[in-house]
Amino acid sequence: MQRVDQEMEDLITSVGAETFIKYYKIYQAHKDLKDNSSIRIAFKENGEKWSPSTINTKASGGKRIFVKGYEQDVLHRIINNSIKLNEDIINQAKDYLILCIEDEVIKSLPIDIETEKIRLIKLRIQQSLFRKMVVKHWEKCAITKCENQSILIASHIKPWKDSDNLEKLDPFNGILLSPIYDKLFDKYLISFDDNGNILISDELTNNDLVALNVKKTDKLNFHKLEKRHLDYLIHHRNIFFSKNEI
Repeated sequence: MQRVDQEMEDLITSVGAETFIKYYKIYQAHKDLKDNSSIRIAFKENGEKWSPSTINTKASGGKRIFVKGYEQDVLHRIINNSIKLNEDIINQAKDYLILCIEDEVIKSLPIDIETEKIRLIKLRIQQSLFRKMVVKHWEKCAITKCENQSILIASHIKPWKDSDNLEKLDPFNGILLSPIYDKLFDKYLISFDDNGNILISDELTNNDLVALNVKKTDKLNFHKLEKRHLDYLIHHRNIFFSKNEI
């Protein structure tokens, strides 16, 4: 397993994450060809200023990722190690990963399966991918520090129904919460400021807070709260304030 991981890392390094995503479809379309000339032509048409040895490395390495069947793992790594990468590259990687998983699942389905079932399967795939990314980021409940991930909920900050396709799958549009906090957050009975401090609706009495074990000093794990969460939190707070007339 370590040898496979090292081989993937070597391929990602040799090709480069941005190059792999930029030429993803080219690599995919030409993975079964012995010759790399079509890939090199695509590089040239896009004005890449690489040396002949670099061109050959990037052409053969990108294609090899597909030949070895590593593309899903590589996409996961690109998405989950996104600090230094352009946001457009990350979003494109997410789109490719969803297509990868959808294609894999749909190929395994009976030919006569209804279109609505396929739509629901795709929806579950997207939700599952979102949860995995949110769990990977927060690791435990963002407030209580509960580590039992099986009971934690990957809550959308900006609701699924209000989000565009990229926002639905953006892990920074998510908080990992225990069930009580998830329900309160979903009902806009709590929200959070930009420092992660809890905001509590007047609808929750002191008795409610005691019964639910919710404290006015609660706050999100500051070490996990990033700038990319803040626009989503603003959206949630605006609704929270409007519903609570604060």
